[in-house]
Amino acid sequence: MNANAVSTEERPDNYTVSIALKSCAGLRKLGLGKTIHGFLKKKIDNDMFVGSALIELYSKCGQMNDAVKVFVEYPKPDVVLWTSIVTGYEQNGSPELALAFFSRMVLLEQISPDPVTLVSAASACAQLSDFNLGRSIHGFVKRRGFDTKLCLANSMLNLYGKTGSIKSAANLFREMPNKDIISWSSMIASLMDMYMKCFSPENANDLFNRMPKKDVVSWAVLFSGYAEIGMPHKSMGIFCNMLSNGTRPDAIALVKILAASSELGILRQAVCLHAFVTKSGFDSNEFIGASLIELYAKCSSIDNANKVFRGMIHKDVVTWSSIIAAYGSHGQGEEALKLFYEMANHSHVKPNDITFVSILSACSHAGLIEEGIEIFHVMVNEYQLIPHSEHYGIMVDLLGRMGELDKALDVINDMPMLPGPHVWGALLGACRIHQNIKMGELAAQNLFPLDPNHAGYYILLSNIYCVDKNWHDAAKLRTLVKENRLKKIIGQSMIEIKNEVHSFVAGDRFHGESDHIYEMLRKLDTKMREEGCDSPVETREINF
Repeated sequence: MNANAVSTEERPDNYTVSIALKSCAGLRKLGLGKTIHGFLKKKIDNDMFVGSALIELYSKCGQMNDAVKVFVEYPKPDVVLWTSIVTGYEQNGSPELALAFFSRMVLLEQISPDPVTLVSAASACAQLSDFNLGRSIHGFVKRRGFDTKLCLANSMLNLYGKTGSIKSAANLFREMPNKDIISWSSMIASLMDMYMKCFSPENANDLFNRMPKKDVVSWAVLFSGYAEIGMPHKSMGIFCNMLSNGTRPDAIALVKILAASSELGILRQAVCLHAFVTKSGFDSNEFIGASLIELYAKCSSIDNANKVFRGMIHKDVVTWSSIIAAYGSHGQGEEALKLFYEMANHSHVKPNDITFVSILSACSHAGLIEEGIEIFHVMVNEYQLIPHSEHYGIMVDLLGRMGELDKALDVINDMPMLPGPHVWGALLGACRIHQNIKMGELAAQNLFPLDPNHAGYYILLSNIYCVDKNWHDAAKLRTLVKENRLKKIIGQSMIEIKNEVHSFVAGDRFHGESDHIYEMLRKLDTKMREEGCDSPVETREINF
């Protein structure tokens, strides 16, 4: 259907309109799709297939609010329409809402799902790592006689693998009368993933090496597994081996290797990967674009991150959220705010809950307290988004950093859900900055029962005591940490010099140049004191 067909007396039928809308969805042509939608409201009556095509259009363009508006226009949606909305939410990273619509469809409306609906429901369970709900869906599949459908069996294999239920995956695999390459890849990938999560990369490697034919999925599981266990340098070597082996990465594999590279923070490597992405024809993929933005941000190259963003023809909510987060992580809150308002006022993309996490964090890091409060109200009042615990935690951090501890506590007390460890932890961290012992103790009383194994929280409170010269209570905390054998996760810093990354931890003595490094620090400290700068260290070091 072209523009002439719309303007003439020859009105297209519903089939033609559906095809046109699906084409717009595939090409991410949201503007043209909206034009056709506007035409539909005036010219012809929509049927279920047209409605399904509209939902697919808005879903693939990341506009789930508009997709829901289409859905509610139908008083009695059929299975196709229900499947479209379930699939839309699942593919847009909202598995909870996907399963909420699925439950309403089956339990309240009593509409029988088809195999496509069940594939999306199973995928949503896999995203949530919800084994019990996934097993219930598997039981439903069996009762309806769909267990012979290969697409469903593969989805259930993926579900069991993602939830770490290797035994269930193996039983299902043995029961499958037919298996394709996806079945075999899912089963082997599940086993490799299990070994990686158990910090047994040798076993994962052994299984991988015994595979007669290695596909991109198995390669991706291997190099992403190494990145997840803190060995991203191994990931890069495996990725290079994959290319030498003649296996070309797909979009998912590229997203994973970009994430692994971001852990290293080597700019030259980032530039090489970016060139490979462009040469491979994936530079227009929104998820890969967002991964490149994050990669450059981790390499402290915000200019390159911005170039990637500005060079993308189609920018979805993930892309916008990524660039806002990039500027926020570099303390450029004002620039992050400009981007947020550009997104809100001059694009077809609406901010979602992740976007607001990014912009609120940017305000917090930059100390933009008034702007952060305004953004929070915009989120609730203009976009009707319900704040999650993470949003409240950032508001506590924002107010706490600026010394507004009473207001931060008011935010916690007004939360509609129980505050999690990150919320009380933000308040405790603020109390450490502003040396508020009483409120710090209140935060700790609520925090320790929620996360009793986090040594960092005990250290925060002990430092508050040390500044107050309350050595008795500080010693009690030290004893508690030792008795419970708690270990603090050591912070790590990295610096790139001449294409080589050097890694350091506090008090590091493993680096080959440690003696020279500490000698230079002593000289800097002496020079600073001569210039009248006192040491900011006011606490006595406690050896945990």
